[in-house]
Amino acid sequence: MSSDTKNKYIGGVVGYNNSSSAVTMLNCYNEGDVLCNVSTSNMYVGGLLGYDKRMSIKNCYAYCSLQGTYVCGIVANGSDLFVNADIANCYYYGTITCSSSFKFGIAGESYTDKKFIIDKCYYPSAYTICHTSSTDNGTCATLSSAVSLTDGDGNSLRDALNGNVSNIPGASNWKNATSPARVVFDN
Repeated sequence: MSSDTKNKYIGGVVGYNNSSSAVTMLNCYNEGDVLCNVSTSNMYVGGLLGYDKRMSIKNCYAYCSLQGTYVCGIVANGSDLFVNADIANCYYYGTITCSSSFKFGIAGESYTDKKFIIDKCYYPSAYTICHTSSTDNGTCATLSSAVSLTDGDGNSLRDALNGNVSNIPGASNWKNATSPARVVFDN
């Protein structure tokens, strides 16, 4: 891809991962808003990752506001995934503003036969989990387990995660245990 293309991907932790080697984002978080001028066309914004070719994301969260053309809570684009990419034990909590209808709680699209494998992830109920929300579709994601949050406060996030903490390794440690609450993954 040209450098102009790479400049269209913005993430709270990593903007553009083009590695064909296996990479894992582990125990990372973003609590800073990622805001791109919505009048700029084709800007992919992810709470953690803008563009993914071969990165697994585990035990991570984004607790922020996001703005762009194509916006997703965790990873915005996997159009050239080299292998299936795991997104596990992650959550997004915040608001999304975008200039298109492309706004998803966890993951954006992939155009290859490779897909996102989403397991034990959480997101606001105002958004669909990923670009194609069927439980198993050949072009976007396999959803092993995901929970949408029913309302807009920090307590709903904490309740959703507390209710599933036995299924999320390392999710029993809390940061800012009063509102707003964030899980900090230990492993």
